[in-house]
Amino acid sequence: MRYRCFLVLILFCLQASNLYAQEKGSNPFNLSPYAGLSTPQSSFKNIADNGFGFGLAADKYVTKRLAFGLDFNYQTFAVKNPIDFNALPGSFAISENTDKNFTTTSITVGPTYKIGSGKFTTELYGKAGISFVNSPTTSASINMTEVFNTKEESSTAFGLTTGVRFNYNVSPKISLFVNPQFNFSGSEINYQTRDFTIILADGPGADDQIDFEQDFNDETVKTSSIGINAGIKINLGGSSKDKDEPDSVFPPFCEIVFNNVNCKYTTPYASLTVNWSGYNPNFAKLIEVYDTNNNIVNTSIVGNNTALGGSAGSFTGSATLNGHANSTLTAVFKVMDYATGNIVCTSPVITFQVPPCIAPYTCDFEIDPNNYSCDSNGITYSGVVTWSNAISGSTIDILATNQNANSVPLIVNPNNLPIQLTTANGNLSGTASYSITIPNTYSGNQITLISRISNPNTGFARSCGGADVLVPTCVPSKDCELNIDQTAFTCDANTVTFTGVTTSWANHLVGSTITLEATQNGVTVPVTSTVNFPYVTTATTGNISYDITIPNSYGNSNINISVTLTDPTTGQPFSCGIINLAVPQCPPVKSCGIDAEPQSCLFNNGKTELNFVASLNNYNNPSTHTASVEIRDLNNTVINIPITNNNNNLNANGKLNLSGDFSNYTGESLIVIVVFRDSKGTIICSQKITFDIPMCCIDCDGVVINNTTPPNQVGNQFVVDAVVNAPTDIEKIVVKLDYTKVKDIPNTRLVTPVNFEFLSTSRIDNNPVQLTGSLSGFRSTMIIQDISPLKQSVPLKLLIDNYYNKEMIQYRIKVTVHMVDGQFCEQYIPN
Repeated sequence: MRYRCFLVLILFCLQASNLYAQEKGSNPFNLSPYAGLSTPQSSFKNIADNGFGFGLAADKYVTKRLAFGLDFNYQTFAVKNPIDFNALPGSFAISENTDKNFTTTSITVGPTYKIGSGKFTTELYGKAGISFVNSPTTSASINMTEVFNTKEESSTAFGLTTGVRFNYNVSPKISLFVNPQFNFSGSEINYQTRDFTIILADGPGADDQIDFEQDFNDETVKTSSIGINAGIKINLGGSSKDKDEPDSVFPPFCEIVFNNVNCKYTTPYASLTVNWSGYNPNFAKLIEVYDTNNNIVNTSIVGNNTALGGSAGSFTGSATLNGHANSTLTAVFKVMDYATGNIVCTSPVITFQVPPCIAPYTCDFEIDPNNYSCDSNGITYSGVVTWSNAISGSTIDILATNQNANSVPLIVNPNNLPIQLTTANGNLSGTASYSITIPNTYSGNQITLISRISNPNTGFARSCGGADVLVPTCVPSKDCELNIDQTAFTCDANTVTFTGVTTSWANHLVGSTITLEATQNGVTVPVTSTVNFPYVTTATTGNISYDITIPNSYGNSNINISVTLTDPTTGQPFSCGIINLAVPQCPPVKSCGIDAEPQSCLFNNGKTELNFVASLNNYNNPSTHTASVEIRDLNNTVINIPITNNNNNLNANGKLNLSGDFSNYTGESLIVIVVFRDSKGTIICSQKITFDIPMCCIDCDGVVINNTTPPNQVGNQFVVDAVVNAPTDIEKIVVKLDYTKVKDIPNTRLVTPVNFEFLSTSRIDNNPVQLTGSLSGFRSTMIIQDISPLKQSVPLKLLIDNYYNKEMIQYRIKVTVHMVDGQFCEQYIPN
């Protein structure tokens, strides 16, 4: 039916064209029937699918650019169920009665503005008026329960139609156009939906369940859509050309623009562009070029001194400038009335420089296909490129193709291709030599090597020559080498380390094995390396760098270091070299130090003790030496703390264990100074360190939590009741929910929580709790609560959320009790 309506509309327009054609008017009157596809927008697309629309626009131009008119528009959209039935389990019975359409009819009036002229024009329009919306009766059900419906009703409200027409003018009377269009109606479509919850079966033999809400949700939506239309525009009278009014809405103007000067061999050509607007299309365009003596230059511009062809436009001409190289010229653009011979517009004068045009450029590429070398990278040839008189901006490149005209990758040295040839670089003529390497994978294949030079003005690439090359099959020689710098070593008390040892190899198979061996008089020497040997290669050519460490017992003697590379296929070994290494005798480095263990808290009759280890390294007879410790604060004031084993002799390993009671300095930073003396009392070494005294836990025997939480709780929260009792005043309590383990109560509606957390309605010391790390401020797994006033007994009432239809099997809450003296104790609920 809707297609027949659209056909009748077109026939009516054609008939009206014949009846109106005899009428004359200064401005066009257009009828524009159109049709196309429409896509619902915004919330309308929730209940409507893509549809179809057609209409008719009638516009009367009051000026060359501005028209006023009327737009009739009809659209139809299929009803869409907003509930995705495809996502429902297959066990549910569904039914839909939505095979009907929404329809909208709009009648709007408003302005249209035209842009452009000639064959292609654009019209922008916006029209407002009245809109009629019709809604059908539809419904959708699950298990015989209706979850969506619309009622048959009609409504009238404000309507808006706006868009753009892209016109192609077939003739003065007929145009074809494409028309993106936006339609909006203030009329509301009423529909209803019903919420429901799906309860999946929890075991074999059970059925999926669905729980419907009792009431419908009443919802409304306003129609809006975007259509893509095509149509025909019929001019029923008037002329698109107005003699009294220029096509452009801007003031008339003319200008000339200099683009560039190009050379064709030795002849320069200037590219000049002229622009105009607001003039009779039958007026003439004149481009005139003058020399420094104000004499006109014969430019032979094709298209010069011809009609403009449009009231606004642009024209680019090429001016021949023979005999004017290295000179300054001026150019002007004029618009002339053919009828009177009068110049109606003269552009501002422009000035430009004409460069010299030298002889055509040349280039040559020489390469000897019989002169090459081989290595692991491939087969390398030598080539020479020579060029002269190149145009500034040209580029030179070297490339290769195989017999199938496919590109062949090259390694070119030096790696400066493509070469940029510019006047500024001073290289418009020159010579360049290159080594060109072809990968070994192309051995036995014929390829073509060429060089080419590209013209920056035309983009044309001209060949400089080249050669066809049959790539030979090369077997590169294998190599492996061991290098040790015998002057690069470091010493400590036990070892000598040679640094920067390298093993390099070339042209060996990937997966070869490299081994390192050290011997002295045929006996293996125990050496270690920063590279794990045997080492497996991952490239045909490469190197590794590492350090080797030798025991000091081999000092002042020579050992042999050998490296061998083994072929992974044949097992054939390849020697990388044997080096007779002179191992120096290194004197041991003497040192001393003290190590504190600030994290080690020992409890001895309520005291916090910290351990220290004083050590003397590489001294003879260390047991004859003593170590003494002195403690100071950060102000360098001596603190009198008794230190066990202070000023005693070291053991045979140069160690002395010390300890002290730091209970009065927990949470502070202190300085420990250790002084070592020999048997004569002379100071031989000293060290100083700064460390933090930790806050250590106390003995929790006196802290008791009485848990009175009832089991098997039913409700929305799980309630934990407990009382914290301590032998001293409590300053702060930190509560953390470590974990919970629950199970669902059978035959109840499933509710899957995000997680279990404390509610802000929990209480500590009968006061609201202070949640930590909560995004919402209502739920968290941690509570930090200050106790004020201080007390030794604090009640807890903790509410755990998301407990609906659950049964608590196991839970664990960590309770940290902070005492007023800075010590703390950790306990758990349940105990």
